[in-house]
Amino acid sequence: MEAPNSRSQRPPGHESSPGSGCGGYTRRFTLGGALVIGSAAANRIRIREWIVENFKSIEHASTRLPPLSLLAGANSAGKSSLLQSLLLVAQSDNDSIVLNGPLVRLGLAGDVIRAGTDHCAVGAVVRARLGESQKQLSDVAFRIELKNADGELVVHALAIYVDDEPVIEATSRGVTTSRLEELNLGRAGGQTILRIREIDGRRAPSRSYVGFGGLGPEAFIYRVQTEDRVKDLRRALRSPDRYIRMQTAIELERQIESEEWDLPEGSPLQNASATTIAAWTPEEIDAAIQEIQSFIPEVESVAVQVARTSYAIASSRRSLGYQASSPGIAKFVRALRALGIVNDTLRTIRTSARYLGPLRSEPQVVSRNVGSTRNLPVGARGEATADHLVVQSRRTVRYADWTGAIHADPLEIAVSKWVHYLGIGDSVTVLDQGKLGRGLRVLVDGNERDLTTIGVGASQVLPVVALVLGASRGDLIMIEQPELHLHPAVQSRLADFFMLARADVHLLIETHSEYLLTRLRLRIAQGRFRSRDADVLYAQQVAGVTSIDPLSISELGDLSHWPTGFFDTQDIDGRDLVVAVRAKLDAADNAPSD
Repeated sequence: MEAPNSRSQRPPGHESSPGSGCGGYTRRFTLGGALVIGSAAANRIRIREWIVENFKSIEHASTRLPPLSLLAGANSAGKSSLLQSLLLVAQSDNDSIVLNGPLVRLGLAGDVIRAGTDHCAVGAVVRARLGESQKQLSDVAFRIELKNADGELVVHALAIYVDDEPVIEATSRGVTTSRLEELNLGRAGGQTILRIREIDGRRAPSRSYVGFGGLGPEAFIYRVQTEDRVKDLRRALRSPDRYIRMQTAIELERQIESEEWDLPEGSPLQNASATTIAAWTPEEIDAAIQEIQSFIPEVESVAVQVARTSYAIASSRRSLGYQASSPGIAKFVRALRALGIVNDTLRTIRTSARYLGPLRSEPQVVSRNVGSTRNLPVGARGEATADHLVVQSRRTVRYADWTGAIHADPLEIAVSKWVHYLGIGDSVTVLDQGKLGRGLRVLVDGNERDLTTIGVGASQVLPVVALVLGASRGDLIMIEQPELHLHPAVQSRLADFFMLARADVHLLIETHSEYLLTRLRLRIAQGRFRSRDADVLYAQQVAGVTSIDPLSISELGDLSHWPTGFFDTQDIDGRDLVVAVRAKLDAADNAPSD
């Protein structure tokens, strides 16, 4: 079996020098194992490390997201909590932090925060382009702290570092209810407001805030003086960019109409439309601004909507031409871009996460047309596998087979080829029975059979194969216990599938299968899979506290270390078997003869 071409074509890994991360975390990662998100090269973000703190039983965990991660550990050791931290992000939206949703049900906030602590936190270290030129890559580390508020999780603090230097530190301390109402700005400020304590390592200007919608930063809020406001308006109206002039003119027209300004006779603002405003001469702009100054408050709070490349502006009155390049905003551009990267990272986890739970549906002749969702393409239990294959039937997927050869086939054919290699059938088809539902059929020894006649294993592994092969480039696929009901030989071949089929996705596999690990080690030792493209994460719990230990695999297939209790049952039983046999033989030798 040859390694697939797509593996050898991956960019070489770049070892990062150790450094302090967000909140003092130590970073250990390689660029080759980063999760790349975003389509345009200039806007790509690489998630180099995912960070969890005080989440359920996990005290602290940090892991990179290479093409393949195996998450192992004893039952109830807390290993699934790492997946659940990502699923929490994936099912939350711009409006709320969703504790109980379609991907995971976590109960109340008190059930999520580790016992004995008053907060939990999620964060990441990402590689992104932050500068004006969009050429220089920076490490952006962030940590979002969450607290319990009447059974719900709310954002309590935020810290962002760029190349180990602090950019933003904010907290909810000192933010009163009246201040929240004042800063809401027609919801432009978000649902949760944090007061910014530091910007770029210096004390932040008075009354600077960051607003959150759900888990993500939504707006940067600061105070602006009339003088700065007027400068920005004049600059926008005189801009050589027609789009900037027109957008400013539209906002100005709306404000004149909504606030019913008391304008003097002959004012250039009377009956002014966006079109006429955008065409004003410099003299007309100066005359209009003289009048507008009297309607602008002396001090005003402005909310800059967070985005990576542009900034939409809202204020306690209305926007009058604020742009990302305006003098009042320019000094905060680095902080704004960092906030945008945080928001993009969380949003992309939401859009790229794909999940399959540990309990698959029982085999059925025909399954109901349940449909699928973005994060659950085959359903949480695999119940939408047939629907997924039908919906994606016209889609061509690019994948590698077990020899490393690259193919581009319809999804159903790709699934059939790998099902044949796994040894559970020759091909797979879907029988559509209209409103009754759809049924999966597997060709076995020349006979087409439904899932109820070929054993449970096929119904358990088909959703796994369909989910991975049907994923989009860059997806983060989380699967729990894919080895259920599978023969050891099939489990080993399933490891080949995870290693080879899709080089362009990221797999986080929670498993109890020693066969998966052994096959992974073998392929690395054979030189057929790169050691840096895989991690083994071992979860163990002591006194109710879970630690997740990253184990690297050498080029010889050996683990960096073997924690106590890590897949050692066979060794222990084998040793005990030898001792037991030796004891019986000794007893027989020492038995008195008749």
